Amino acid sequence: MSLIDGNSSPVHDTHVMQVEHDVQIKLLSAFGDAVKQRQSAHELEVVYKQLMDYTSVHFLSEQLLMRMYAYPDYELHEQRHTQLMERLDTLQASLANDDRERTLETVQYLRERILGHIETDDAALAQYLQADLVPSVANMTGVRQADAD
Repeated sequence: MSLIDGNSSPVHDTHVMQVEHDVQIKLLSAFGDAVKQRQSAHELEVVYKQLMDYTSVHFLSEQLLMRMYAYPDYELHEQRHTQLMERLDTLQASLANDDRERTLETVQYLRERILGHIETDDAALAQYLQADLVPSVANMTGVRQADAD
């Protein structure tokens, strides 16, 4: 189901969001493992870039959902995404200074913050998306159901 085929639903969207969360946490763990294993700077940079790119796309995906379904706490949620991205950015400086201890501390901090974000902010978003108050995509776009069929 997707917007492209006209069958997007809030329940489907929350499932996709959870899958994305799982991948995001696995990437963060993979980065931490690479640091612990003292992998080369190049290998660390590759994993770091994957983590940053994926997190950026995931946050954008959530922000699009929030806009699409007129989520009332959009601005606060977006601010929290910005804060997490800024903290992820600090990993690059730690890598550049070869400060693996600080990098691992930041990875642990981020893991706790991202999991907390998922359990609070994202859980509230999921609850909103699954509530009856969410306007349908067809209603928001002005497409009548008869026209959509």
